[in-house]
Amino acid sequence: ILRGAGNRSGRARLRSDSSSRATYYPRGLIVSTGEDVPKGHSLRARTLVLEVGPADIDFGELTKAQQLAEDGVYASAIAAFIKWLAPRMPQLKRGRGLTSQLARNRFKVGMPHRRTPEIVASLSTAAEIFIEFAADVGALSVNDAADTLERIQRSLTVCGSAQAVHHRSADPVDRYFEVLAASIASGCANVESGNGGPPTIPTSWGWREQQTSRRNGLFSPQGVRVGWVSGDDLYLIRDAAYQVVESMARSLGETIGLSVETLTKRMAQRGLLKSTGPDRYVVR
Repeated sequence: ILRGAGNRSGRARLRSDSSSRATYYPRGLIVSTGEDVPKGHSLRARTLVLEVGPADIDFGELTKAQQLAEDGVYASAIAAFIKWLAPRMPQLKRGRGLTSQLARNRFKVGMPHRRTPEIVASLSTAAEIFIEFAADVGALSVNDAADTLERIQRSLTVCGSAQAVHHRSADPVDRYFEVLAASIASGCANVESGNGGPPTIPTSWGWREQQTSRRNGLFSPQGVRVGWVSGDDLYLIRDAAYQVVESMARSLGETIGLSVETLTKRMAQRGLLKSTGPDRYVVR
């Protein structure tokens, strides 16, 4: 549902005679609450996550807002807004493209994903229209309307920039290296030196010291070998490292979500590979 709304895509379905049914496109805004954020990098890119804790809520103001809702104040306001908006829709639609583009350009700086400025711009444009309505019917003075819109846009900018944390934690490349490091640290994988045997600081690369009276100072590798380290270079056995990462990710209830080939291409695009060949990517 969230992905379909984010893509503004409808369901293409057929009738029993194979003719196409009418396609209905999402035209609303989904407001969803939950204890966790949606999983998957592409899905998070289509949402604006707002984290709310107990300390963020003024319960006195919340009680007042709930009473206003019970008294029908919000319902009356929305009904008046729709009545005001309806005759203006053709004009708003004609100017929407330029307005949206200007809004996207305004929110581009500091946003973590290309979709985020569009999300923030859409909310800002909607706020502008609603505040124009409020000023037009006398609910806000001209000065109050300008101050309110400025506060909303400032808040949206902060919210948009805060999405970086959620995108980073779901980015397949970043997550791959985090889980790989965890696999090595926990003894599920190891890295050899370029000459074979334990590398410098073996315990940092998945090796454990053998604690016996006769074998003090000797180290043994833990788990699966995923590569070699030589100086500042790390050479990964691509498929072995990928399998280790996927296995640990599944144990954590998640997945990297990309094939090993696509993942390697993403690494190359981000400049994380020291060298690549003409026909295949070299994970160095």
